[in-house]
Amino acid sequence: MAEGDVHIHAVVAETEQGEVLGRINLSGGVITSLEKDGEGRTAIFATMPRENFDRFKVWFQDYTEEPSSLKERSE
Repeated sequence: MAEGDVHIHAVVAETEQGEVLGRINLSGGVITSLEKDGEGRTAIFATMPRENFDRFKVWFQDYTEEPSSLKERSE
């Protein structure tokens, strides 16, 4: 992980997974892990440059539906 990167943990509906993964990549992020998180939900673990995180967070909140979540993780 480069200095200034942020670790993220996002939980989304499987139907939203592809778009969220694409947006993480467009934001300069790297997917580190995908896990099943209950019925029809996917947990996405990634890193991305801190300078892109706030813009990604706004997009994420607008795009995803409840009960999706996005958290910054400590490593």
